[in-house]
Amino acid sequence: MSGTGALIVPFLGVDRAVGAFRRNHDPAAALGVPAHITIHYPWLRLPSVDQEDIRQVRELAAATPPHPVAFRELRWFGTEVLWLAPDPAESLVDLSESSARRWPGHLRYGGQMTAPVPHLMVAQVRDGGDRAEVARVEAELGERLPLRDEASEVWWMVQGEDGRWARRAAFGFGR
Repeated sequence: MSGTGALIVPFLGVDRAVGAFRRNHDPAAALGVPAHITIHYPWLRLPSVDQEDIRQVRELAAATPPHPVAFRELRWFGTEVLWLAPDPAESLVDLSESSARRWPGHLRYGGQMTAPVPHLMVAQVRDGGDRAEVARVEAELGERLPLRDEASEVWWMVQGEDGRWARRAAFGFGR
């Protein structure tokens, strides 16, 4: 939906390792979303974002110190979605919960997920697709683990008219 916003923590170092898998098996990657942990989606829509909202996102990011994150384990949501589990996950959960408290009228995942499960999606079985293909991704990527990166900023991303996502702003952790 055009103008829809999201708050994410990007992991560009991990993106270099999983980008090819994601481009082939995660529709968000093809639309410009890097490897990330979602903090709040859907977030505010344009043009309703104001300076107070921006100040609050900056405040959320500033209250979170930058820290290393390791991705040691691949997991599945059901039989459809393959994802990497971040370690530690607590600061990402805290960030998501803080965002949900600040914008209670914008339920994360439309209210379908009450407790956040930080995850970096790698692949999904789409439209009755071949689960064996995603299992091959799991096996190949599993040999490369652990992947390491740093959680260092929150990005505000917005979906354009063409469906592609673009970064509107970045807010550094601990600043």
